Amino acid sequence: MQEIETQSMNTERKPTIPSLTEMYGALADDRRRVILSILTDRTTAVDVATLARSVAARETGTSVGDVDEETVEQVRASIYHVHLPKLANAGIIQHNEEQQTVELAHDGIQQLPLTDQQRSLSSTDDATLQIAAEEQLQSALNANSQEQTMFHVRQVLQLLRLN
Repeated sequence: MQEIETQSMNTERKPTIPSLTEMYGALADDRRRVILSILTDRTTAVDVATLARSVAARETGTSVGDVDEETVEQVRASIYHVHLPKLANAGIIQHNEEQQTVELAHDGIQQLPLTDQQRSLSSTDDATLQIAAEEQLQSALNANSQEQTMFHVRQVLQLLRLN
């Protein structure tokens, strides 16, 4: 009995700041970066079905209206069961399962102003933006503190917004 109580107490003490491994893992996948890119363009929560359709459209290079339902459903299942939980565990998004909505976490990511470097990159091609994002991820890995790590992660999210 005491062992069970200790385990439940330990799960309640989970830190609210995600680890670097969680953060890096959340940003490492192409589909999760597409999700974040879509969410950074929104000021309100988006329902999972709409998000899935938008992700499918980007991945297939078609318009939102031209994506077939089978593809949308496959993407929806993938983001619902794999990608949204990973992003939520890293503290990047908030996923309301009851309402089936998703939005960026309210820690100021959307409100961050673009840096001069990001403004200059906004007119560049996707490959250059990808390189800049990878440099920021590497900086996050080499950061000396959690604050520095979060700064670099926010920079990555801002770069995704430009994509």
